[in-house]
Amino acid sequence: LNGYPQCDAEVQALVAELWGDCDGKTVTEHRLGKGKVVWGQTMAQVMASLNLKPDFEYTSDSKAQLIFIHRRTAEEEIYFVSSQRERFDAAECTFRVSGKVPEFWHPDTGVIEQAPVWREENGRITVPMEFDPAGSVFVVFREKAAGDHVVSAAFSTTGLALTSGTNGQVKLQASSAGSVELKTASGKVIKAAIADVPPPVEIAGPWKLDFPPKWGAPATVTLDKLISWTEHADRGVKYFSGTAAYTKDIDLPAELFGDGKSLRLDLGAVKNIAEVFVNGKPLGILWKPPFCVDITEAVKPGKNKLEIKITNLWPNRLIGDEQLPPDCEWNESNALKKWPQWMLDGKPSPAGRLTFSTWHHWKKDDALLPSGLLGPVVVQPAEVKKIEL
Repeated sequence: LNGYPQCDAEVQALVAELWGDCDGKTVTEHRLGKGKVVWGQTMAQVMASLNLKPDFEYTSDSKAQLIFIHRRTAEEEIYFVSSQRERFDAAECTFRVSGKVPEFWHPDTGVIEQAPVWREENGRITVPMEFDPAGSVFVVFREKAAGDHVVSAAFSTTGLALTSGTNGQVKLQASSAGSVELKTASGKVIKAAIADVPPPVEIAGPWKLDFPPKWGAPATVTLDKLISWTEHADRGVKYFSGTAAYTKDIDLPAELFGDGKSLRLDLGAVKNIAEVFVNGKPLGILWKPPFCVDITEAVKPGKNKLEIKITNLWPNRLIGDEQLPPDCEWNESNALKKWPQWMLDGKPSPAGRLTFSTWHHWKKDDALLPSGLLGPVVVQPAEVKKIEL
């Protein structure tokens, strides 16, 4: 604003110099010095005129919907790629990077691994990628490419996958029998097969289910089969919200163990968060599908103790409390009218309610949310074979 109104004339002069006769309609470019101003063209048209390929693009038979962010350091190219769909998806993602090895940095687990399959064409790198529902991953390019690597993989059936650790060792992991044909950057064709994989071991009932005290549920119930807590006859179980623990002893045959074998515990459907312990060893918290965890190092042939703590959401307990007489007053807007005296006195609810909120979120006839371990729960064996390039 300094020097007004002369400053406006200076701005107008600069605009006239930069844009010239470019009006975005009949004239869409104006060159000035070493650059040019473009008006009335899309970014894609501008990039095409410069013969500049997109920084990121993808193709997907499953019609994946991906978005990305890209930042650069002195030595690294860092992409964050995010799936926008609540389903498993796959895509071939192409990055405007050359001469470096793509790495997957998984934000949910902290695991870093080299991409097992990738190829470089016309100064860009294409990487086949798979996504969990609403999944995301950092794709980091930092190490110079050296030696041979796999550029394509053709699997004979589902249940086969390639993995690669931080050292680049490619492995074939198979949960079912099948074969794969690999092609490398140097032109090699490598074939590998898994002749036999043991079938999954289903973990059927009964299950012992323990609830914490003072939350309306019995201390323990036994489930002949896995069901939603909302389907249980006991009202304390039906309306329970919080964390409850499933325990069960499982027997695993000796043929599932040995070199080149791995075991994964698949919990199936979970509502909503699971914490897994095997023989007392904590194996982490699972908070999104797939609800699977590697149990290879925690189990042994024969008897094993499995404990799964499940935490659900709060609405069911709030809806359960709505079955009881009211213990406070609400405005028509569903906001609390005033603090109830029993709360100000530090006493429990006279109606026997276990929860209290300052907003009337739920009514007694609202639908309950599925809760608990829904399964099916299976132990999935896999055969693992190293691929020598």
